[in-house]
Amino acid sequence: MFKEYSEIIKFCNKKDVKIIDFKIIDLEGRWHRLSIPLQKLDETIFSEGIGFDGSSYGFLTVEKSDMVFIPDMSTAFMDPLMKYARLILLQIYINLKVKRK
Repeated sequence: MFKEYSEIIKFCNKKDVKIIDFKIIDLEGRWHRLSIPLQKLDETIFSEGIGFDGSSYGFLTVEKSDMVFIPDMSTAFMDPLMKYARLILLQIYINLKVKRK
């Protein structure tokens, strides 16, 4: 749906989107979701990603579970079932090699 971050922001403002949902499927096929308010969405999320605990998704053991997901903005779509406008991003790329600053 989008190729650039600026397109997402423009669309969200036009459609009054307040929440961004990032969805991912675990190794057993179950959906998981992370939601953030639109104000927390910034361009670095699409290059550096968001850290999460991979053991909760069945990817790794607790000791090795620090992971980063990077959303694919081209997969965005509006959630037609929610009371408030939500933009959903799918096909999240997972980086197993987390670099700590």
